Amino acid sequence: METWFEKHYNISFVVVLVIAFIIFYFSSIPASGYQPGLGILTKVYHLGIFFLLSLFLIIGLVKGKMKNKQLIFLAATLSICYAILDETHQLFVSGRT
Repeated sequence: METWFEKHYNISFVVVLVIAFIIFYFSSIPASGYQPGLGILTKVYHLGIFFLLSLFLIIGLVKGKMKNKQLIFLAATLSICYAILDETHQLFVSGRT
């Protein structure tokens, strides 16, 4: 059974772009120093947002046909590459490490 996003896989790419923009926006905000208690929240945010990025990228690439496992690997690789680029981008934002 195909989901709505699998039938309209082009919209999944729009969702991927929106999520990528959200990640970029939040990683561009300068940090104001160490804030205790946010450690677990940031881990949950990273896990959740990159899960959604990967999920919608998989839906968009696979187009409802889960037989092509190479596309799933491609989606995971692209998500990891975006995460690496995001961490590199944060090196140039003041207060971020």
